[in-house]
This record gives sequence, C-alpha cells and structure tokens, in this order.
Amino acid sequence: MSSSNATTGDSSSMRKLQQTEERQSPSASALAMLKWEDGDLPTSPWEYWTERSGHWAPIVDHEHKIILCTITKAACTAWRKFMRRLKGFKDWDTNDERITHNYGGRQSGLTYLSAYSTLEADKLMNDPSYFKAVVVRNPLTRVLSAWKDKYGPNSVHHWGNIKWDKFALNNVHAGCRGDEHWMQQSCFCGLRRWKYDRVAHMEGDGMQRLAKEMVSRGNVPSDFVNNGWGEKRDEAFLQSNTVFHRTGASTKAASYYGVKSHPGVLKHVVAAHKEDIVRFGYEEEVAALIDAASEH
Repeated sequence: MSSSNATTGDSSSMRKLQQTEERQSPSASALAMLKWEDGDLPTSPWEYWTERSGHWAPIVDHEHKIILCTITKAACTAWRKFMRRLKGFKDWDTNDERITHNYGGRQSGLTYLSAYSTLEADKLMNDPSYFKAVVVRNPLTRVLSAWKDKYGPNSVHHWGNIKWDKFALNNVHAGCRGDEHWMQQSCFCGLRRWKYDRVAHMEGDGMQRLAKEMVSRGNVPSDFVNNGWGEKRDEAFLQSNTVFHRTGASTKAASYYGVKSHPGVLKHVVAAHKEDIVRFGYEEEVAALIDAASEH
C-alpha cells in the first residue's frame, strides 16, 4: 500500500514537473516568428562605423590583449569602468558622464578601434593573440529599458514625455537608424564584419562568466576580478549589482508588449530587431516573451 502511494506521488510530481517545463518552453508559433529567412545575416564595411562615430568601435587594450565592445544600454558603463580600472585610472569608478559616457578616448582615456585605419583594424581583429568580446542584451528588454530611462513616467535621464506605444512604433527601426540607445546592437563594433571570440549575454551570470574567462585566458589577474569592487571595495566584479542578475525579464516585459493592450508593438519591435535576436542567440528568450505577451 505504502509502495503504491509512493509511486502515485512520484508520478504526480513528475506530471507537474513536465507541465511546468512545457509552460516554460517557447511555443512553436513563437519560435517560427523569429526564424531568419533572408539568407545570410547582413554584413557591413568597417568604414561605415568609423564615419558615424568612434564610440561605435570596441575598446582596445594592448597591454592586456583585450578588445571589448561596449554597447549602449547593455551594461556599457560597468564595462567601461572595468577597462578604466584595468588601465590604472584612479578615478575609474567615477559617475561623471563626461567620462563614463565619453567615447573615442577623449576624457575617458581609453583607446578605441576607430583610432586605427581600416587595414590596422582588420589586422587587430584578426590577431588571435587578442581576446575579442562583446556584451549584448535581450533586444526587446533593451528597447523597453531605453524608453523607461529617457521617456517613461519615472525616467532617470528625462528627454521628454512619449507614450510607450508611440515611442516603439515611431522610433524603433530595422537597420542602423535612430538613437544608439535603442538602435540595433548589430550596428556596433563591426559585429557584421568580424567574428568575436565571446558574445556574452548581459542577463543572468553571463558577464561574470566573461570576466572569469578573461582570468582563465591570462588577460586579467584573478585578484582584479575578485576584489576591489563595490562601495567598500571588498566585492568581486558586479557582485552586488542585482540589476544585471535578474531573470524572468520576459514575464516582466510582457505587459508592455501585450498583443491586446499594446497592439502592433510586439510585432513591430521583433521585426526591427530580428537580426539581433538571431545573431546573438536570443530566440528562446524572445519567444518566451512573445508567448507571455499573448496573455496581455
């Protein structure tokens, strides 16, 4: 009797586990919406990025053999501080935006690939002795974050008042048009031209794993990553920054992309950023968001 009950209980638990896994798995229709059917992903000449703006180029650290692409609204400030501390700047932790948001190596003191000729840039990006990495973000949550930061009701850097639907439908475009805060990430750092050694997702522990990889490869001392961070300088890199550790972003963003509450927004933003979704491996996360949005 007890053995039978135990088996029944185990079966019930197994069914519940399977049901949970099924709910969490993206639907086939959502994944189909993200299928890339236009041949190869786009490529672009490096010259385009150097003409537009130097800060679209990756940071180059010759001493530590690192080439790092920091993309706007993808933890870029944290990684610029990382690179400035690595270079030995005493004010590496400053929040002065003239330095943290400065590009091209002026006040920031960093060297960007845009300082080199196309021939030199190609040589560096194809040099296997340099570790080339980029940090990217879920395209849909990145666009939403940009709106909240610039135009939302509680925006930190208030640029004006624009409702979410109007912003998404009128300002978010495919290709390299619009403001860098919500423009395609594929437009940065020659990502359409060169192959990077590591594409790290901002979400979860992706950035911590990138920092550890820099250590394991010998680019960065372990003590640099494991100590000297945080307000009291007694933490590891990003240890207490829970903003980057959050999971479940699909569920939290779903209400803003609701097919009923915000008609047209989800389809428009997905179409505009499909290249990023596919290039950076966000199909399952975005598909989960699509499924969640169908309930709103």
